[in-house]
Amino acid sequence: MAEMKKLVYGIGEKLYSQVLQLEELTDLTRTKELPRARGVYILFGEDDTVLYVGETKQVRQRVRHHLKGQGPSKRFYKDIRKIKYAHASYDKHLRGLVESLLDVEYKPLYNFKDEDMATSHGLDEKLLHDIIFYARELRLR
Repeated sequence: MAEMKKLVYGIGEKLYSQVLQLEELTDLTRTKELPRARGVYILFGEDDTVLYVGETKQVRQRVRHHLKGQGPSKRFYKDIRKIKYAHASYDKHLRGLVESLLDVEYKPLYNFKDEDMATSHGLDEKLLHDIIFYARELRLR
């Protein structure tokens, strides 16, 4: 169990430091400034309400899809006011983990539940909850 805690703590610390370095785009007509790279993103509405958290192979393309109301954003695309994003060169599973951490942190209105998020990224639900627990602990320090 101690080894698991070390592993989870190390992963959480590394990923959380990446997550905390989000860049912001408030002029939604300037999506060319978004990276054509792998990453995570957060879509905000009025009063900084978090609408959606996602991970993708191409941040620019995925955000543009959201702004057009494609996919899950059909319900809220007209409410998007701001985007925060971070380049994340690691693989899909680690991006999924970062997305899950952001999901827990921001509690977006239109994302899956934690259990669905874990399953959609091929993560063990217990491991996901352990990582989220340790990531929260890091924020308290």
